Amino acid sequence: MHRMKPYPEIPAEQLEKYSSAISLSDMEIFVFPELLYSLVLANIMSPRIWEWKNHDWFRKLDTMKPYKKIQRLKQFIIDHYEFNLDLDTWGLTTKAAEMARFAPFMDEKSISQSNALFGYEGDKHYFSLDIRKHFGLDKYTSETIPYWKTETLEAMDAFKHKESYRAGAGECVSLSTLYAAALFVICDIPLEDIFLLATPLHSQNFINVNDGVLTNNRRLVTKNMWFNGTDLTARAQRALRHEQVTIVANNTGYIHTVYPEATISPDSFELFREKLDAFTTTDITYEMLANFLRDRSEHQKCFQATVRSNTCPSNAPSPMNMAAPTRSPIKQPATNCSTKLTNTTSTPPPSPTAFSLIN
Repeated sequence: MHRMKPYPEIPAEQLEKYSSAISLSDMEIFVFPELLYSLVLANIMSPRIWEWKNHDWFRKLDTMKPYKKIQRLKQFIIDHYEFNLDLDTWGLTTKAAEMARFAPFMDEKSISQSNALFGYEGDKHYFSLDIRKHFGLDKYTSETIPYWKTETLEAMDAFKHKESYRAGAGECVSLSTLYAAALFVICDIPLEDIFLLATPLHSQNFINVNDGVLTNNRRLVTKNMWFNGTDLTARAQRALRHEQVTIVANNTGYIHTVYPEATISPDSFELFREKLDAFTTTDITYEMLANFLRDRSEHQKCFQATVRSNTCPSNAPSPMNMAAPTRSPIKQPATNCSTKLTNTTSTPPPSPTAFSLIN
């Protein structure tokens, strides 16, 4: 009589993937992209996230519209979790050991172009920085690297027990997968409307609500925010503007830049493509031009501002006029901006009636 095996037999060629499902490093998720959504499912199955539904902060959430629900969730995550690029908790490994593990699945060139630990230097923002120092890698040798791990909700919560932590914590992949799970469990957003995006240095979500909502670590970015030209928005845009999106995943599957076969539903991916394209496209208006110049200050020298009062125009260089709102990390109200812009001229005319930028 044959005894029944207590667990299904795992093919030898898949042992590394199943092992990675437990350890869940950033590099393992890049090599085995199905693990990205598996982390979302792990959080959805966590009793901890379902306990959030009983929290006073989410009382009467069912009376709110979808975006209002998402805003409530955002504040809850900000209050309970910190962004944390943790390199010291999960141990050390070496480049050679990791390359040997992944050699059967992906070539060394593809790996080295996908992760800061393996040679990727990032978008142009990082070219002026020592990227190893920026990410805290400078204390390790070029061969020894930390085990750069993503965390489940339980692991994120455990950080509050570490010294110098006030609450839970997680890095970008941890926060994006936590958001995805909580959007479904707490905010009742359908899984079909939640898309996970991964680049070599970042992980975000695109939510198909209203004109679209993008998560950025703990924050949210709407379409209006995407085009407002502030410093906070510029940081949220950095990965999508300057890096290659390597993985897109949702509940139907994934698509990966390295692997020729995609498992995501074609209709689902087309919906994502159309919605993200619309999210990142806008008409060129006066406000859009002003927002662009706020963000791209190097072009302000090509413009000047004209304030018209009756029949007497007064001109000032655009850099002077844009200085006040540029110093703020958030977008100033339109009326406040106009006042600040006109008040920066040395002799402002009385009662300005119009404001324009002239090429």
